[in-house]
Parts: sequence; C-alpha cells; structure tokens
Amino acid sequence: MTIIDWQPRDTESRIAHGQVEAYVDYVRRYRDTVAWAAFVDANEYLQHAPGLDWEVLLDGVTQAGSHRVVLDALVYESRWTRDGQLRDVDTLKCLGLQRHGCKNILRLSEILRADVHWAWKTTEPDTLVRPDRSLYYFRHYRGSEATLDFTPLPNFGPQVYEEGVDIPAAIDLP
Repeated sequence: MTIIDWQPRDTESRIAHGQVEAYVDYVRRYRDTVAWAAFVDANEYLQHAPGLDWEVLLDGVTQAGSHRVVLDALVYESRWTRDGQLRDVDTLKCLGLQRHGCKNILRLSEILRADVHWAWKTTEPDTLVRPDRSLYYFRHYRGSEATLDFTPLPNFGPQVYEEGVDIPAAIDLP
C-alpha cells in the first residue's frame, strides 16, 4: 500500500474533496507503472465466482481489444448496526442490484477521461466489457438509502462508448 498526502485546495485555500480529481491524480502518478486499476470506494468489495480470478477476466478483456470493465453492484445490508457496531459480512443479506451504481476496472495507460461511475473514456476502440454479474461483480454495503432494481438485466459483451453523454463531473486527462 502507498499512502499519498493529497489535499488539493480550492482558490480560497480550503481542502477540496473531489473523488474524480483523486482518480485523475492516481492515473497521472501510476499510468506508466500499473497496468489495471479498480476504482471502487471503501465500502465496496470486488468479488468473483469460485474458480475464477481477475487475471482470467482481464486477459479476456485484453484479447477482446478493450481497455475497460464495468461491474454491476449488488447491494447488501449495512455493515453497521444502528448503534454503530460492526456486523459480520457473511451474515448480511443481498438486497438486489443497485441502480446506477456500476464501477470500473481500467487499463491506466489508455484512460483519457475519469469519472465516478460510467462515463470514463479510453483510447480507441473505446469499448467496454460487462461480465456476467454472477461471475464478476462488486458488493456495495449500504443502508436503506439504496435505490434497488430487482429486474435482471442482460449481460453484455464489448460495447462502444456513447458519444454526446452529458458528463459534468468527468475530467479529461492530458
């Protein structure tokens, strides 16, 4: 683990808390030394089915000519009780598929634009792979504020990035 003292400041010298800005800083620092990186939050955990590993997925993505994996979120009960006690992960129930909550694994050398969720951009061909969510996904431990969608969605192969999507939070990388 590498800890970076990172406290960007706004024009009035107040600490600016920008997730996308942190991603951009990470990509700039490590794009020449780290091949793939997952962009997840501290309450999110990457998971794969037994017998699989992340190298199998990333090798397949590379062979498909893509630079990006989009993972669906399965939302789980809160990790903490109402009085702040930590709960055992193995006892928490899955509440369903999180709506608008995908996360990304990207080849750092190919990133052109960073974002929090779906609006990343990579070099051409700007395609993505959405693996079968029963094989690769991430767990998101939230509370009752989660917006859930229990409707199964199709699993996709490589997809082309949609041009013209309004992404005010995205930041382009040089």
